[in-house]
Amino acid sequence: MIEQSSGNRWSIVWQWVVAVGVTTFLAAAAGLFGLWSIGDALEAALGEAAAYAAAGAFFGALVGLGVAAGSAPFLQPIGVSAGRWIGATVAGGAAGMAIALPLFLVVLESATMPQLVSGIVMGLALGIPIGAVQTALLRSRGLAGGWWGALTLAAFVAATGAATRLGGEGREWLALGAMSLLYAGVTGVGALRLQSRTVGAS
Repeated sequence: MIEQSSGNRWSIVWQWVVAVGVTTFLAAAAGLFGLWSIGDALEAALGEAAAYAAAGAFFGALVGLGVAAGSAPFLQPIGVSAGRWIGATVAGGAAGMAIALPLFLVVLESATMPQLVSGIVMGLALGIPIGAVQTALLRSRGLAGGWWGALTLAAFVAATGAATRLGGEGREWLALGAMSLLYAGVTGVGALRLQSRTVGAS
């Protein structure tokens, strides 16, 4: 949890990076494995566009679950409900990717899109809605303004951009690891600022 002591500030950042990095990696890996397992069945049952929307919602929800489950224990002691934090983040991730994935694969034909560009677009699809819902929850507690949303967006764009550059056949786990670590590291800076605000208010 976030302690009310400035002496532990950097320790909290490392704890955040480890916790969020691990939960994000596990959830994203589960999402990727799930898509490998059910992707063809979804397309056969729903048709191409609807299957991509369902797959996007599934993957986005799991990414949201990963990033929120790791960070919720750090925020609960300063008044942010873990249930609301996780639920809102899962919904934001699901909504963003449900819209983005069909656009990638049906409208924009992302197979011809440069890898880095597709990674940045994916980061926007996750970062905008997740950043918005998390900012709203933090703002309701007087803990953060728009800077948290901007930081979350930057974290996702950096993370998914790096993942698409590193990814490829046989390198999926490396890509997911880099994505998880980058997201956790960038948002760890935000955890430090949240702690500073909390300590300063005490």
